[in-house]
Amino acid sequence: MKKLFFLALPLLLMAACNKSSDNAGNDPDNNTPQGKSTLVGTWELIRQQGYESVDGNRSNEWSEKSADFDATYLFNEDNTGKYTYFEHFNGEEHSSTEPVEWVYTETGKTLAVTFPKADGDRKTYTVEELSESQLVLVQHTIQPEYSYEYYNRETYVRK
Repeated sequence: MKKLFFLALPLLLMAACNKSSDNAGNDPDNNTPQGKSTLVGTWELIRQQGYESVDGNRSNEWSEKSADFDATYLFNEDNTGKYTYFEHFNGEEHSSTEPVEWVYTETGKTLAVTFPKADGDRKTYTVEELSESQLVLVQHTIQPEYSYEYYNRETYVRK
């Protein structure tokens, strides 16, 4: 009986190690295929809500996406993409499309979007929701040295 136990023990240990390494993945950022593949695609902005605050006073609040502004993100599988926006004012439409590079960290629920042509400007979002049909991104910045706070919650739908 002891021989059977000692023969079975290595097999059990190997099986246990394989299961935990299957779940760990090889990506140090935990940019798992499931979360990443859910994010890949085109997302259209449908709602914005937020505020700006200076010295504790909310100087600017919004609860709807402006009718004069539209935006989309395109996230490719290779962590590149595009950000396109359209602004309508004074009877004219202005638009711009910028290439982006992005990293989604599922464990931290963060999405970092870098704009290489804009001197590497970076937006870091908290991913509040990610499903096959909806993406909710939050930016929250507090700058105590300026008594300034900015909060913006953007809701996107898959196009």
